[in-house]
Amino acid sequence: MVDLASVKNVLNEKNISEVLKMEPVVLDNIYFEADLQSLVNELHVNSFYFNEFKRLVEQASAIARPKAVYKKTVLESSGDNYVVVEGAKLNSRVVKVNLKGISEFFPAIVTCGKELSEWANSFDDMLINFWANALAEKAMRLAKEALEVHLKEKYQIEAIAQMNPGSVIDWNIQEQRKLFEIIGDVKELIGAELTDSSLIIPMKSISGIWFPNDTYENCILCSRECPNRKAVYDPKMYESMYK
Repeated sequence: MVDLASVKNVLNEKNISEVLKMEPVVLDNIYFEADLQSLVNELHVNSFYFNEFKRLVEQASAIARPKAVYKKTVLESSGDNYVVVEGAKLNSRVVKVNLKGISEFFPAIVTCGKELSEWANSFDDMLINFWANALAEKAMRLAKEALEVHLKEKYQIEAIAQMNPGSVIDWNIQEQRKLFEIIGDVKELIGAELTDSSLIIPMKSISGIWFPNDTYENCILCSRECPNRKAVYDPKMYESMYK
């Protein structure tokens, strides 16, 4: 249950009423528009395999149904190393610091869609399977871009950043379960669900919190190897900014 006394510290009564009525918003009209030549270059597809890869991209484009779901929320309370959002305690100093003073933010789940995931994992050939899963990853990232464009336009946000459990240095991946709880029946909404170990199925999916910010970059606090890295990992950043 939302603590109105806490919420009033950051929102006026009109906004409180609006936020309390918010339901999850589903974005499911996202089209998979693949630039064939860019994909060929990115995945280093040999000319010998070009026609086969082209057919694979055409299949993916016909099947793909990437989706996103989010919910507009407010900060109910916080401590040194946690925040409370719709009754869920999110344990992270980074999350706590980044959300300080922000009136509205958006827990969200983004997925390539179960249709494309099932198709991608149906191939036994290792190379075809690799390409198909790369296309599923591309679909997920298109959905993420669509979510960010939607949030900026609908809520008049100039710049938006994200934080993801398992990527943020002090935010455990198991806390994805709490984001699912905040949003609601994610499986029913977009077909994504959690395993017992808190991994998302389809695998080409992410969860996180999107929030207004023009300086924060999640990659700086993430030490994992990633081909889509936007900034160099800085192990000193956590100590200097969040301790």
